[in-house]
Amino acid sequence: MRSTKTQCESSIRARATALKSLIDGEQPIDRSLVKACRSAVAFQRYRHKKLGITPFGSRNTLVKYANSVLGNEVDNKTGWQYLNDLRQAVHIKFRNTLSPRSAAEVHRRDMATVRDLTQRLDQSERMLLSQSKAYMWLLQEINGLARSRRFSKDVRESLYIVLKSHADTFGHLFDPDARSRDDADNVVGIRDR
Repeated sequence: MRSTKTQCESSIRARATALKSLIDGEQPIDRSLVKACRSAVAFQRYRHKKLGITPFGSRNTLVKYANSVLGNEVDNKTGWQYLNDLRQAVHIKFRNTLSPRSAAEVHRRDMATVRDLTQRLDQSERMLLSQSKAYMWLLQEINGLARSRRFSKDVRESLYIVLKSHADTFGHLFDPDARSRDDADNVVGIRDR
């Protein structure tokens, strides 16, 4: 069984190695490690068994072991300064991947919204097409009945009047140029009649 000192020293080395690997892009992004880099306190408390990182009871203990293990790694910095600089570099590099307001996250949400709206629009178009087919079938059937000799002249004239009134009221909707006109005008036209 390792002593606490050995465990702490090992954890410092594991932290430095993991942070350098993230910065250099040598390993896949570990979201929990990136999240822990948001603050020194979160970094101190961070645990990752696979990477060999154990939490420290206090920040002072973390600083003490970082200074002891990492010494003067770069530019005559203390071990803690070096480790903290790595932590901050990871935080800066990856903060946009975790932030709900990051450009990548906003883009992802926007694309999901576009997909959802496109799907709804497609469903609406399919429904309108089905309704239009059913509507046109009904009109053709009524037109056929209006011409049929099976009914009296009065019934046929009544059906013809219904079809004529329908054509006068809604015929513009079936005009090929109706799509090029402003849709709001078409809706107002329907409501006014």
